[in-house]
Amino acid sequence: MNIWVLSHQYDYGALCDKYKWDEEGRILGVYYTKKEALKSLIEYQKIKGFSSCISNFYIEEYILDEVER
Repeated sequence: MNIWVLSHQYDYGALCDKYKWDEEGRILGVYYTKKEALKSLIEYQKIKGFSSCISNFYIEEYILDEVER
C-alpha cells in the first residue's frame, strides 16, 4: 500500500549565525492518493502563513509493507 505525505518546511533567522537560525517543519496530512494530497496542498497555499512560503511544500510517497497472516 502506498501513502502520500504532505509537509511544509521553512528556515528562518540569520543564516550566517547558527544561534539565530532555525528551521521548522510540519506534517499537514497523509493521503491515499497523490491527487488528494495535491488538492489539500492547493487549500493550504491559501492560508496566511503558508501562502508566504508556497515553494516549501513537499509531497512524498511512502510504501507501507503489508503483513501476511
